[in-house]
Parts: sequence; C-alpha cells; structure tokens
Amino acid sequence: MRLSCCSSMRALFLSAILLAVPAAMAADVTNPSEVGNVALDKVAGDILVQWDAVTLDATGNPESVDHYEVYRGTAATFVPDKAGGSNRIASAVAENFNDVGAAADAQPVYFYLVSAVDPDANEGLTRSSRITGLPTLSGFWTDTTIELDWTAAQPLAEITAYRMYRGEAAGVYDFVDDVSLAQIYSAIGLTTNINYHFAVTAVDNGGNESAFSNEHTDPLEGRLSVRAHDESELCWDGGCPPSNPAHVQRSGGFQLLVPTDFPAGDWGSIRVDFTMDSRLCTPPEGGNTTKCGPGNPCVSPPCNGGYNTCGDPWDRTAHLFMVLDDCVDQGTGCINGNNIELMRSVTPFGTDADAPAGTGVVPPRLLTLDITPFAPLLAGQQRYIGAHIGHFVQTGWWVTTDFYFSKRPEDTSPKPPADGFAPIFFHSSGAGLTGPFPVSIPATADQVIGRLFITGHGGNSDPQCINPADEFCPRTNRILVNATNAWEDIPWRDCCYPRGTENTTGCPDCSDWNACGFPSCTFDRSGWCPGEIACHDNLDEGCDQDLFLTPSLPAGQSHDIEYEIEDVNGSWSRSLVVYWYDDPTAFCGNDVQEGTELCDGADLAGHTCQDEGFDSGTLACDFDCQGYNTASCSFFACGNTICEASAGEDCLSCSSDCNSVDPSDPTARFCCGDGDGLFPVDCSDPRCTALGNTCEF
Repeated sequence: MRLSCCSSMRALFLSAILLAVPAAMAADVTNPSEVGNVALDKVAGDILVQWDAVTLDATGNPESVDHYEVYRGTAATFVPDKAGGSNRIASAVAENFNDVGAAADAQPVYFYLVSAVDPDANEGLTRSSRITGLPTLSGFWTDTTIELDWTAAQPLAEITAYRMYRGEAAGVYDFVDDVSLAQIYSAIGLTTNINYHFAVTAVDNGGNESAFSNEHTDPLEGRLSVRAHDESELCWDGGCPPSNPAHVQRSGGFQLLVPTDFPAGDWGSIRVDFTMDSRLCTPPEGGNTTKCGPGNPCVSPPCNGGYNTCGDPWDRTAHLFMVLDDCVDQGTGCINGNNIELMRSVTPFGTDADAPAGTGVVPPRLLTLDITPFAPLLAGQQRYIGAHIGHFVQTGWWVTTDFYFSKRPEDTSPKPPADGFAPIFFHSSGAGLTGPFPVSIPATADQVIGRLFITGHGGNSDPQCINPADEFCPRTNRILVNATNAWEDIPWRDCCYPRGTENTTGCPDCSDWNACGFPSCTFDRSGWCPGEIACHDNLDEGCDQDLFLTPSLPAGQSHDIEYEIEDVNGSWSRSLVVYWYDDPTAFCGNDVQEGTELCDGADLAGHTCQDEGFDSGTLACDFDCQGYNTASCSFFACGNTICEASAGEDCLSCSSDCNSVDPSDPTARFCCGDGDGLFPVDCSDPRCTALGNTCEF
C-alpha cells in the first residue's frame, strides 16, 4: 500500500484559556519550530512514523519539547484537528510512533502530520504556511500605550487572521493576542521602563501560521533606564569580592566590570549618570579619631596611613568605560586602546555616610554626561561596563552607573548617534609623547570628531606650578596628526566649584561637595576639579570634551595620531576616541551655526542682546549651542557705572556714569559720550576706560 507524510511547520494553536491569561502570568507563547524529516516505514502490517527532534522555537531560541502530536488523514490535504483532536492518533514523547495495523491490505492510504508541543502547551505547525508575503510592522509610543500597524500579508485571499506577539526581549514573547483581520493594534496595560518587543504573524486558510514579521521595539513614554553598577564597592587588595558571579573584579579591587544588557532602539538621547560615594564615618564611629586625617586604626590591611576606616577621603581619578574587546575573557587589562572611556572624573575629597555612622552633610557625588554618539555601540548589545578608582587606602568607594535612553523629542541630543568609531588610546597613567596611533577614516565620512579626556596628577615640585604636583601645572597639550598640530590647549580650571554655581562671587567654599580637603578642593587645576568631570576648557556650564577634527583627519585616508604634553613632571591619564558622521551634521564647537543650533561660539547668527530684550551688551552662545548667554547684556540705566552713549547718556543726562577724570591730571574733568557737557569725548578715548570705567557706544 502507499504511505504518505508531510513536512511540518509551526501551526496556529493556542488554547482560549492561554490567550486569556494576563501577560504577567504567561510564561511562553512562542510555538516550537516545525518538525523536520518526517519519514514512514512499513514494518509488517504496521507503519513506523519517525522524525527529527525539535530543539528550537519558531524564533530560533532554545526550546524544550514536552511531547509530539501525530495526526492521520486519508487525503493529502487533510487538516489536523488540533482543537477537537478528531484525527489526532497519538501523543509521543520520543521522536517516533508505530501505527499498529495501519499497513494492512484492508486499510486506506494514510497521510501523517507531526507537530511539537512545549511545556506551555504551544503547538508547532504541521504543514508549511501558504503566506508568501509577510506583514511589515511599524509603530510608535505614547505616554500610555504603544500603537502598532502593519501592511497586509500576501496573498490576501489566504489570510484569515493576524496574531500580535509581545515580549520583553528580542524574539522572546510571553503574550499573544488574536486580532482577527485588523491591521492596527493598541498595546495597553504596559509598565514603564520596559523595552517591549512586538511581532505579528498571519494565519492562512488551513490554519497555518506564517513566520514572524519584523520586530518593532518601544518603551512606554519613549524612555527607559538601565543600571550597571548598583552601589558596587571598589576596594583595595581585593577585600570586597563581588556578590554577583557575573561581575569581574580587576586591579586588586580598584576595578569592577559589570555585564550590562542595553535596549534596542533608535535612541535620540543617551545619558550616563555616575555616582561616587565614600561614606566617611564621624569619630568615634568605626574606631576613628579623625574623619579626614591619618592616624585611624588599620581595620582591613593594607591601610596606607590609617585614613577613615569607612571610606576614602582623597580625590582620586575615576574612569567609567565601555569594553569592546575580549579583555575580560582573556584576563588582560581592560583599560587599553581598544576600549572607550565614557566619562573621566575625579572623586571629591570624600562624601559623608548617612547618620548615625556619619553626618550625611556631603551626599554622594552625581555626575552626568551625554554619550549619544556612542548609541550604535550600546543599543541592543551586551557590554561590560567598567568602573575604576585607584585609592590605596583600607576602604574605598561605592559607585552606581545609570544609563538613560530616550526617544522623546524634547530630550534629543544635539550630537546624534555616530556612523563610525575608532578608539585611539586609553591610558590610566604615563607622560610625554604618546604614539603614533594609526587610524583610517572612511571615504564616506563628512564630519570627524574626537572625544578627549585628559587629567594631570602627581609629580615633584616645579617652579612654574602654583602648588606641588602636575595637577597644579599649566601644561600645553597637543594632538598631532601626521606630525602636524591638529589641536593645542592648556587644560585648566580656575577656582574649582560645582557646575551651576558659576555666578557665585569669588571662589566658593567647597565643603558642600567635598567632605574633606578644604581649601585644596578650590585650587586651580589642570583641567579637572575634585568631584567634577574632567574638562580641558574652563567652561562653567560644562563640556563633553569633543574636538572638531574634520580638517585634520580628511576622509578616505589613513593617518598617524600622536599626543604630546610639554614639560611633564608627573603622571597624566588620557584617552581619545574618534567618531564620524557620514552626512553633514551640526557640530557644536566649530564656530559655525548650523542645523538646529541657535548659535555656535562666535557665530551668533546675527543675534544681539537687543534681540533678547536687552538694551546693550555683548551676547554669547551657550556651551551646548542651544541657547544664548545674556550674562554680559544689560538694560540702560543711569547709575549702573556704564556710560551708555548709545542710549543718550552724557555728562548732563547721567553725570554719575559719564563724568570722568584724566588719570594724569585729576583736576581735569571731561565727559565720556558724544552729548553735551564739559569737554565731551568719544567712548573710544582711552581715558574713558583708564580707571576701569565702562563706556558703550
């Protein structure tokens, strides 16, 4: 007699009970993959049905099979009755079934179909779907829902229904909804801070489900956060082994590498927050006699001076970085030129533990930086994120690293995700000339940017330094490209104070963000301050360390990069990564107003103080090119010590502002401005500003 079988694939079958289960309770809704290589053998009067084991689900993830269902019919086109089971003849645990007596002469010709069923009762297909054109899924987030729509599957005459799948990881679904022939779907009842993954399938006239469409991914509200380090301790001499076996401790405890899964998506903004906390005790807590000084007991040797038994009171270099190479698997150092430093900062001179152990006056130090250009290296990837603080005292620092991803228009970064990257160097110490380091810029690159972190430390006394050690020395730093100067600066910060207090008169007391170290924490330094992100420019508003290198790194060429520091007498930590954009992209910092920028450096796009509602003054551009700095703009007013000639002030209308004297002859009075009065002179006359006065046309 004739024996027939059919290859199988994922089928549409999910009980009504499972479909009604809330998403939070559903463990798995993805069907097993199709059974392969179904074969029939006649053994005496029996038919032996055999097939390959199923080990994957329909999305390619590992699958456990509970059993197989075997269906039998008398026509090649028979439809398996998965709901009623009228033509299901067996449930087999093994990959075979013996249909006893089916080969006897009196029996009809039988056809067989086999499907796999997983422990969650998801049943795979028994026959290939007749869907030849998959739907294309798209969607968008709102504050309360995620809205989805899709194109029609093909051929239209075969479509009987669509099914919407949802999960919290790519290709892993825990919720499914039958939506009939609708081509729109509103996902409700969602939770914030979850990146949801959606896919849709089509069901044909035979009940066979198609493969999955493309996947659409979105979080509710268009934003979410991911935590890497979570109050993780960085100690000395390995005295704080991580409790999580997936975390990797290096450098004797100074460094902790945390594997972190980052959300897939087209992110318009990625921000990293890095929090540092040393939790200093207040004597006599912890056996301490002083909070900041030496002489305290050595509780956990080595102690290096007996500083606070609860935490580190010193300013230390802090590296936050992303691992791109295999240094973790190879057991090699991860601070190297293959990896990218995300943030360079320096710890404050300690922070206070909460009561009762400490005063809680100086809180953990939180620093924030825009890292959106690195989005392609993070989105949808798992990366080790490293934190490193070398401190050499018996207790150290606790760190937390939070990444914030956003698609919201109001959060969009002025620096979009880059099209390519080239780490150049990343060294935690060293001095002098570094390199050369080769880099190739693709011919497609239109704009080339370098992100640089540089800090000087230690060393012996130097006559040109304000205080001992290189951190107090104004050293000239240079980037050389093909032996030609591409960038030069003296990294420097005048009067160290937190961002946001730049309008404070004088240099403010630093005790609000440093538990120890006053007055050292206010001293001028080589591009960094205790408790701050390193910044090669003296920008009160902050900086991201980006350099415009397009003229020095032409596209389609290979280049040699060197880094040079003049007259080094200490140790300098430095890192540089080059990234580029293939399309014209506005770069804040090149003195050219472009794109969505309101201004850029000296290019104010013709804007003046008067456009901002002031009467006079000099307008400036904010550091992020998204607004104007009006600190030097003013309103006309007699008595403000400015002779505002353009407003009509002169010796008669405002003698307090415009009367002046000749420094060489105090009795010889004259009037600044062009109006009436005794001996009127133009504002350009040097006598009008000789005594520190101000005169404006």
